[in-house]
Amino acid sequence: VGATMGPNNGDPEIACQSQLGGVITTGGGFSTYYPTPSWQTDAVNDFFTLSPSAKSGYNKNGRGFPDISLIGVQYAVVVDGQMNYYYGTSCSAPVFAAFITLINTERLAYNQSSVGFINPTLYSAGANKSYVYYNDITE
Repeated sequence: VGATMGPNNGDPEIACQSQLGGVITTGGGFSTYYPTPSWQTDAVNDFFTLSPSAKSGYNKNGRGFPDISLIGVQYAVVVDGQMNYYYGTSCSAPVFAAFITLINTERLAYNQSSVGFINPTLYSAGANKSYVYYNDITE
């Protein structure tokens, strides 16, 4: 799970970047150790074909990461009675886990199985360009 920023200030969503006020800079790219998994092949090929930001030096045969990102800035948390703001994947990752827990809870209430290994489903749904919940983060 990566961290993004932008919509929290009414701006377009981009990768969290410390030089732009994100406090942390999130990671992302393509593995030099792990090959592209089958469920990610179309997305990786599309990135290198369609993205103007695809740079030489990226491993076009590597596993792309992160698989998903969420807002990772300005999480308000009360610690010892004081409001603090936190940033990064330490915020976005547990929020995504909570989303999946809510989905699993609802599925179980209807005697359905949990979503299980979700990555193939994420990429399948993300390939549907009319699905408004997916936003490709390329900056």
